[in-house]
Amino acid sequence: MALIGSDVPAKEAEIGLVDGLFTRMQSRESVSVGLSTFMIDLNQVMAQALNSSSGNSLVLIDEFGKGTNTVDGMSLLAASISHWLRKVPAAVPHVLLATNFHSVLQMGLLPSSGLLSLLTLETAVDGDELVFLYQLKEGICQSSYAANIATLAGLPTSLVQRGVEVQACGGEVPEFGPGGQECGSAALLERGAPALWWRAAASQLKSAALLYLSNIFLHHPGSLEFTTY
Repeated sequence: MALIGSDVPAKEAEIGLVDGLFTRMQSRESVSVGLSTFMIDLNQVMAQALNSSSGNSLVLIDEFGKGTNTVDGMSLLAASISHWLRKVPAAVPHVLLATNFHSVLQMGLLPSSGLLSLLTLETAVDGDELVFLYQLKEGICQSSYAANIATLAGLPTSLVQRGVEVQACGGEVPEFGPGGQECGSAALLERGAPALWWRAAASQLKSAALLYLSNIFLHHPGSLEFTTY
């Protein structure tokens, strides 16, 4: 957009020429075209971005693989990134990718490459409040903060707490009820499980859901440079 005169949210920016823009943002099933969400994803990313992008193309991908099961979606995402990384550096497009498939990184599914940068968004804990700083930093997103977002969305506290207990057990889960919570709050406290009951304003819900994603950025060094706003 900067190339056609649009404002850039920074004090200054140096952006090279872009010969193509490929996106996978929000896919919806369509009766008129007879394609599922996953098939639309494949058409947008696999068929077009992988086959037609060049070293001067910009590829924007958000939540690829949501339309199928987790293993298949994660596998195709990792394979797509690996495909680009196997190319000579000059042929690798500029790729901005956001995903909730944390296992892609945790399981080491991506090859090591100087073209790959891992970015996440900064957060801070102020007392019992989770604060969204809206600042990009190097690193890997360790959590999707699902419990926090569920609380912000208005789900009953007891339901969210039970979800946290089930996740912390990591195995067979005892029935929920008086005297039957071997994996309840006390046990979680003994294990050093973090408190997840941070409060935030309801107006932050949309931002929380959109921003707590692990971001992967493939780039040519120096091709996209920004001065912090």
